[in-house]
Amino acid sequence: SPRRDFLAKTIATTSLLLTTTASAPLPSRAKEPTEPLTRELVTSTFQSIRDELTSPTGVVPTLTSLLDGKSYAQILQYTKESDAYFRKGKLGK
Repeated sequence: SPRRDFLAKTIATTSLLLTTTASAPLPSRAKEPTEPLTRELVTSTFQSIRDELTSPTGVVPTLTSLLDGKSYAQILQYTKESDAYFRKGKLGK
């Protein structure tokens, strides 16, 4: 039937289009130069992470307090902010 033929062609064309589009390589961009990786940088980065995890005012105690208080809106906001802080400030990403 014409309807069945149309559907078969449409599905085949869509599948081909998706396969072609998904497998096409994306253009690359040159990565910005970063700070060279040194023993001191690695040590200080891991120490910063340890400090955040063990400090009474760090990430874990703050999240524990927010969870205990069931402050879900504050938990969402805090996790966004702490993630951005950690990635940019501590890990340099």
